Amino acid sequence: MKTKLFFSISALLVLSSASLAQHRSSITLQSANLKPIAGSRTLTIDNMFFETANGRVDIPVLSLDASVGSIDVTAGGHKITVSVKPQARDFNVTFKAQPDSDITKWGLAINSSPTEYYTGLMERVVDGPQAKSWATGIQEAMNLRGQKVDMIIKPTTSIYAPYYLSSRGYAVLVNGNWPGYFDFAVSDPGRVKIEFEGPSFDMNIYTASDPAALVRAHAIDAGPPFMPPKWMFTPWRWRDEHTQRATYYDGTPVTGKAAFLPFFTMFRTAFPDMQIVIEDSVVEGDKIAVRCTVRGTHRGHTLGFAATQRPVEFTGMCIARVRNGQLVEGWNNFDFATMQAQLQPA
Repeated sequence: MKTKLFFSISALLVLSSASLAQHRSSITLQSANLKPIAGSRTLTIDNMFFETANGRVDIPVLSLDASVGSIDVTAGGHKITVSVKPQARDFNVTFKAQPDSDITKWGLAINSSPTEYYTGLMERVVDGPQAKSWATGIQEAMNLRGQKVDMIIKPTTSIYAPYYLSSRGYAVLVNGNWPGYFDFAVSDPGRVKIEFEGPSFDMNIYTASDPAALVRAHAIDAGPPFMPPKWMFTPWRWRDEHTQRATYYDGTPVTGKAAFLPFFTMFRTAFPDMQIVIEDSVVEGDKIAVRCTVRGTHRGHTLGFAATQRPVEFTGMCIARVRNGQLVEGWNNFDFATMQAQLQPA
């Protein structure tokens, strides 16, 4: 009888400890902009830890959300301050330690749904040498799920930034310049794991129902992009040109008029009086090269900002391959930077 009672009590203690540990290691963020998982529009941050030369130390945070603000806990001989600051529809999450001189790394995880996809971090489709993004038979298509991406300087032409967007309606920006990595449901199908070196950790979590709003929020915090606006790359889809797939990740056909029509409609609406003047043309074999000048007046609102009513004039180069009297392939290079400058306030 005593033996059974002992084992029963032991089992309860083990279960209670596991439940308490799980409860203590969670931060819950609620937003109406998030797509629901099991009916809940929340992000759950768990598996929080820091590392020193002596190893990993889990952070025992009691249930924390934006209404609490911050909490102090003791772990591994350190006073750990975990802070969640709401910023309109967004959040800033920080981890700090006292002392912090021996802290080498911080880590956490964000819950993930089975159908959730991710994009960002780099302009390539697959992390690593450029050829991997064009390899035959790859299935990636601007979806980082199933990839682990290191945030370090690499001997490639690729540009890395610690910022990603989720199809659930949120984005993450890790502030700072310490190396780290993002694990998109690789080691745990139900979580995105984030680990970064440094004495402290600071990240912004943006929420919005429109992905463009997530990009704008990031631009405000990180500064204006040095690349042209996203719409300038719309007809080419840039790094998402994988002809081994029938459609892009969002269902758009890889080839054919349907892939180009959205850009044409947007640009024609923005410049209804657009004129394209051919200055020179050269034909060789089944290809034709054209140098042209584009003129028009910005009267539509489809470029992402209100019509300026300003005239524009910029140049471009086009190469097309012709088969049976039809254009079957093309390459375009237009001076959109000049056009953009002409639309800016004087």
